[in-house]
Amino acid sequence: MLDHYGLEEADLKESNLLKSDLFKALDCFGFSAKNPDLKIGKLNLFYFVDSQGDFIEKADTKEKKIAKAVWGKLPIKDKIEIAEYINWSEENV
Repeated sequence: MLDHYGLEEADLKESNLLKSDLFKALDCFGFSAKNPDLKIGKLNLFYFVDSQGDFIEKADTKEKKIAKAVWGKLPIKDKIEIAEYINWSEENV
């Protein structure tokens, strides 16, 4: 499951998450457990923002903590795009 999210054990400890949290949150990213070979990436985080809102400043749920941990592993260009999308989506609600 860690590979699915592109995370490591240290990321779980840092975010205070369990492996079971990763499995339960799959649908928030537009995935199901039936596709374990797919990796969560930038597009899934856009999907997450649409359904769950800001996860960078407001990581108050386990799902948002997972999203923030995945976001932390992305290249800076992708991080900026997602942060801009969050800003845009909050301004246009």
